[in-house]
Amino acid sequence: MSVVRRLTRRSFLATAGFSSVGVALLAACGQPAPPTAPKPVDTPRTVDAAKPAAPAPAAAATTAPAAAAKPAEAAKPAAAAPAASTKPAAAVPKSHLLDKIPANLSEAPILAEQVKAGKLPPLKDRLPEEPVVLDRKGKFGGTMRTVGNSKDLFIWTPVKYGGGMHGTPLRLAPDLANWVPNVLKHLEMSKDFKTLTATIRKGIRWSDGQPHTAEDWKFWYDHVLTDNDVHSALLGPIRQYFTVGGEMMKFEKVDDFTFKFIFAGPIPSFPLVNFAHVFGFSHDNAVPAHYLKQFHAKYNDKAADQAKAAGFESWATWFVSKKEPDQNPEVPRLGAYIIESVAPNAVTYKRNPYFWMVDADGKQLPYLDGMTMERVDDLVAIEAKGVAGNYDFVCLGLSVKNFKTYKDAEARGGFKTYTWKSGKGAEMLFNFNMNYPDEAWQKVFRDVRFRRAMSVAINRDEINEVVFFGLGTPAQLTAHPTSRAYKPEYAKAWAQHDPELANKLLDEIGLKMDPATKLRTLPDGRPMQIAFDWNNTQSVALMEMVSESWRKIGVQVDAKPVLRPVIRPKVYANQLMMSAWGGDEVIDTLLMRRPKWFAPIYGDESTWAPLWARWYVTKGKEGEEPIPEVKQLYEWFDKYAETDDVQYVDNLLKSQAENVWTIGTVADAPVPLLFNKDMKNVPESDYWVWDGLSGSANYPEAWYFDR
Repeated sequence: MSVVRRLTRRSFLATAGFSSVGVALLAACGQPAPPTAPKPVDTPRTVDAAKPAAPAPAAAATTAPAAAAKPAEAAKPAAAAPAASTKPAAAVPKSHLLDKIPANLSEAPILAEQVKAGKLPPLKDRLPEEPVVLDRKGKFGGTMRTVGNSKDLFIWTPVKYGGGMHGTPLRLAPDLANWVPNVLKHLEMSKDFKTLTATIRKGIRWSDGQPHTAEDWKFWYDHVLTDNDVHSALLGPIRQYFTVGGEMMKFEKVDDFTFKFIFAGPIPSFPLVNFAHVFGFSHDNAVPAHYLKQFHAKYNDKAADQAKAAGFESWATWFVSKKEPDQNPEVPRLGAYIIESVAPNAVTYKRNPYFWMVDADGKQLPYLDGMTMERVDDLVAIEAKGVAGNYDFVCLGLSVKNFKTYKDAEARGGFKTYTWKSGKGAEMLFNFNMNYPDEAWQKVFRDVRFRRAMSVAINRDEINEVVFFGLGTPAQLTAHPTSRAYKPEYAKAWAQHDPELANKLLDEIGLKMDPATKLRTLPDGRPMQIAFDWNNTQSVALMEMVSESWRKIGVQVDAKPVLRPVIRPKVYANQLMMSAWGGDEVIDTLLMRRPKWFAPIYGDESTWAPLWARWYVTKGKEGEEPIPEVKQLYEWFDKYAETDDVQYVDNLLKSQAENVWTIGTVADAPVPLLFNKDMKNVPESDYWVWDGLSGSANYPEAWYFDR
């Protein structure tokens, strides 16, 4: 489906009512504080729950534990003052954790009743010896109403951000460059960064009351990660995240609450990226061995027959379905909420009675009794129902162009509109497929002059004004401004609007303009028309404006919005000429942790060069050997993983600036979110981005109603 509706600056401003919306947004959106410059630090190599890694205020360089992969030292900004104010931005909090367990512990009335009725053990028997103590206070009670459009019950829904998935081993610190303890009480990384020793909180339990121990990690290692049958049934090649120097990491169980990961080479970023984030894992990372053994062929000799009877092609696919809570609500979890019931149009969640976190007053979290997620496929319907006040939390279907509508409806709908930052390096970015199986097109895509021309043809300032009301940042794709690797010159590279230069570059390549069609032609005479599928969750307005800019220099791009599952097989089959996506993984949490925008990725998010990416992932066994310049990119990625040395990131960013491997547009645009006006402990400003697990560092399981 081609882009048929031309979106002009004048028509968009007229329909969106820019002046009123822009003023309202300017009053609501502050700009992030500039990052602090990093400097070398001599840091300890261990972190305890009692002494969490505490990011320093923004005015000073952050001291990060070596075990946290010597992460980026730039401090993440706190909620900024309104743009019209001269009030300085608040300092980044040192930590959200306290080092002293409250003397008196208490639980929600609904759980106290179950204890009294003999349905639950006493609170002291449900909490670990040293629970996480959160520097928050609140009230018990209430059910949060939210909405989602995904079949996944936890990962890609508002429930994840509302506290449904936070049983991760470590937690991201407020600056998104460090980590603090979570499920793990203590973690130590060896001096050579090859051995990680982790200590689980003694007495921590799964949601069914069974102990969480090192045996769960051993089971995950033996029967998920390194089990060939199970791994082949998983979505995505997850082993790459646990392989160093071509060798799979080794696992060693020390005792019931201590285990080790042993790597063939140094991997200093592992605690931050794989334990505080969920990179390479899914859901709660470790799995409940006591529950899953019944579905694994090693422990159940009838597993194959039972799987077949249940309609699965193998016991391994059956096992994976039982492991994932989006497919099996009964699987025990470590997060704050567990599934209570599943219906076609709604899913309900209740508090996890064994959740291992308390607040400053000793109240067991979460505060809310539960959540209800209505399932609505239509994003327009989600927006309408959200504005009507049907939900307590809305993060889908909202558009910055409708910000004034949300503000006008606040009193009537009983909600507040907050604007977070997207945290993206590009609200939409573009990649051309350098492996596309058409020699003429392949030659064009590999010519840096073509990519530079397509970049300078884009009017980023106009896009920012029209689509984001001037509140984003027109830029080339590069690191986020909070990154220790950010350089302004990289953000400006080939990002100016210069159609004359674009035409000159295309003329140099020999792509002649056909006066009749006003389209350029390939050397073989074919018109320059590119058709591709793109993820329908991205901005249609932005896509239309970019396509219009390219049409003016004689290149027609027809973009068809489709669901992500439609794109995935086409990328892997090398069938798409180009791709468009949202530019995350540019904050230091995930920046350069895997090839993605700055080198070809083997995945559905980019058509950079699928065959080169396949070669890299398979260590040359499959795919196509890259050109020397791209092989160098991969080498820098590998060196950064081994050393955490920012010079390798700079090499990659410099190459991106010169070669425009990926074309960026506008960065860090505002993201509207709707919250019930009585919902407390909700940050008015944060980053709504995968890099930071969209607010995870601010502990959404501590949200509560003040009624």
